[in-house]
Amino acid sequence: MGITESVKNALDTVGCFVPEGNEDFDLREYLFDSLTFVSFMIEIENLLGISLPDEVLNFELLASFNGFVELIGEYTKEKQALEVTV
Repeated sequence: MGITESVKNALDTVGCFVPEGNEDFDLREYLFDSLTFVSFMIEIENLLGISLPDEVLNFELLASFNGFVELIGEYTKEKQALEVTV
């Protein structure tokens, strides 16, 4: 499963249903309270097997779904690069 699908699955798991056809949207409109936000971040970590740094736990980074997916992709690549060098 790719990162985009994982993020969409995480949204679904925490009860945020995004209409089909929305290629890019403001995630903040769907993660409207702190409990949903934290649950979403934990679900992403679980699905992707990563631990997100504190700077990613910033509500403002959710302004763009595609931008957030790219950001998560960067951390996933960093984790994979570290595993290869170890």
